Amino acid sequence: MAPARQQIDKATLEKHLREKQPEGGTFNIWHSRYSGLKPDFSKKYEKAKFRCHAAKDTGSTSGTHNPNAFFCVYFAKGMCALGANCAMWHRVPTLDDEVETTVDCFGRDKHSDFRQDMGGVGGFSTINHTLYVGRITNPTDEKLRRHFGEWGELDRVHVLRNRGVAFVTYKSRLNAEFAKEAMMHQSLDNKEVLNVRWATEKQMQEEGVTDPTLESDAMQKKMAMVERTRMHQPESQLQEYESDLPAEFTSQKRTLEDTGLDDIKRQKRIQDLDEPQWQPDLPEPYEHSQAHLPSLPPPRPMPPQPSSAPSSSTGLIPQNVLQSLKQLSGNRPPSKATKPTPVAALGLADYGSDSESD
Repeated sequence: MAPARQQIDKATLEKHLREKQPEGGTFNIWHSRYSGLKPDFSKKYEKAKFRCHAAKDTGSTSGTHNPNAFFCVYFAKGMCALGANCAMWHRVPTLDDEVETTVDCFGRDKHSDFRQDMGGVGGFSTINHTLYVGRITNPTDEKLRRHFGEWGELDRVHVLRNRGVAFVTYKSRLNAEFAKEAMMHQSLDNKEVLNVRWATEKQMQEEGVTDPTLESDAMQKKMAMVERTRMHQPESQLQEYESDLPAEFTSQKRTLEDTGLDDIKRQKRIQDLDEPQWQPDLPEPYEHSQAHLPSLPPPRPMPPQPSSAPSSSTGLIPQNVLQSLKQLSGNRPPSKATKPTPVAALGLADYGSDSESD
């Protein structure tokens, strides 16, 4: 491959960038645009000054053999001033190129969702291969394929002649991203200024345009919703959900049910949930610790003891407890309590006095 040529000189590029950059305002990094300024509609539909010609401008650069490089966005716009010294790739993406979905083919970070005007780098939540091309003068299928086919292999082109609108679908996401930057504010065979944006799913449905990538994403979301409601909805409502799915998804579901693979996967998920979780080593309870000890003979039963009525205690230890202890020590029946002998009362005659009376 021959070295890439310099599309414009450095002074022309710097002058063009100064004209495009507005004075004042704030650059919004989330939407890649300036905010806080009044829009200048006179420059909004101004034709691009430069254009890339893939047959002439494609060539080798210093980043050709760098697998971590990206495509040059200035090359796509036809205004790269570095030429062979550029660290990016100066060529059109092919079907063999692969770039992660969080960045576009130029290495710019994507957002989670598309912008409201469907411009910019796009979003990584949905893979979009279709471009909306507006403000076309006398649109024809041959004209669109000739101009947009320069930036990659086309899948289909849908032309709305009465409205001057067309939907161009590429086979690769990278080619769609490259063509969006290369054809923005360009013209076809007339002097029109094209408005190239990402096509919305609503626009494609209204015009009868189909994009397999958008349909597969929508069907996957719908199948996930059916799976979530399967455990909570009756069979009649599930059939209504599944009736909206295409035949290839429902046939795959029936195949899984007939072969039993669906039940096997469901049982495997249940077993994974029922598996005991890891627990730290804790001291065993008394019952489990006794199970590891050797078995011992049962204890000898004690002979039944006659119940004795509780008696009043004259000290700290009750009388019935003392009698039980005596019975165990001597195996003798408890002795009957003897009544204490009453002390003879003193008579009046034995009464003495210290004083003597004559």
